[in-house]
Amino acid sequence: MVGFIGARKTRAIVLDFEQNPIVAYPDESVIDLASSDGSEWTLETVVEAGGLLFGQQVSMAFDINGTLHQTYAEGASKDAPGVKGLFKYAKGAIRQVPVAQCNDGSGPLVAADPGYRAKLNSSGIRTGAWETDFSFHTVPFDLILSGGPPRDSIPTIDNPTFVAVDDADEWLEGLEPVASFEVYGDVRVYPLQIMMWHEIVNDTVGGIPEAIAFCPPCNSAIVFDRRLNDQLHTFGTSGMLRNSDLSIWDGQTETWWQQLMGEGIIGQLAGHQLAFIPAQIISWDDFKANNPEGSVLASETGTGRRYGVNPYAGYDRVDNPPFLYDRVIEGRLLPE
Repeated sequence: MVGFIGARKTRAIVLDFEQNPIVAYPDESVIDLASSDGSEWTLETVVEAGGLLFGQQVSMAFDINGTLHQTYAEGASKDAPGVKGLFKYAKGAIRQVPVAQCNDGSGPLVAADPGYRAKLNSSGIRTGAWETDFSFHTVPFDLILSGGPPRDSIPTIDNPTFVAVDDADEWLEGLEPVASFEVYGDVRVYPLQIMMWHEIVNDTVGGIPEAIAFCPPCNSAIVFDRRLNDQLHTFGTSGMLRNSDLSIWDGQTETWWQQLMGEGIIGQLAGHQLAFIPAQIISWDDFKANNPEGSVLASETGTGRRYGVNPYAGYDRVDNPPFLYDRVIEGRLLPE
């Protein structure tokens, strides 16, 4: 509990955009503003009346831009007690809307949502382990659902090793799907029997830092350049889905990204776009016939996963609805 010496009867309280309290109250001929950052209180005088006394009515509110608006009653002078006072209005940018800053000094591409906390609390997103700035978001929180496994329980591959085509041919079947791409003559292939157990590989191909992200529910393999605004990002699995598609996250800003679009959807990089690197899913037979000197992601990852066993059996049945997708399904075309 905290007390303010000299405060008169009526006061007003609001919460700033970081949910810290601000208290305003009249004290004789001044209006004081007390604010807290969660650890200590700061007191400042925001209005002075000179020889007049302030009445007891004080109210205040923030607008969407973070400007504090205040009304107060200014009483009559001591020499003219029968004269009615004035009701006045003042404003000032006492608390600004928070603006995220990236390490390279660039700001967000979307405005902070002053009402984000109530929306977040009404969604199913658990935020306890996250340092993400949820005030910046481009999609509704209630469209993001848990896929089951928590954050990083599906381990990414951050130090991949590769084998030659002839070696991989001993354990890959001819019609088995693989994700393939090429950067500056460096041809890589990532078997989906490995990708479905890890979903993300943080790699460097042809001298370019990239990430390949595979989404088992929507059977999509997307490759991004891991550089953005001169900052190198490392991506991980969030355990969350939006429209049955992965939400991945970066370890530098904890922004959440939509896998299919490569767009930041929650966090200080919300609205930013990662650069795509063209990739395709083809059969192992097709890859090795056209790229006999290519490099194949090795199955010795040290994680003990059962490569070759599909943990998502039945997800791709045409008579099953998409996993964790409750929107209207287009019925004119067959599922992929």
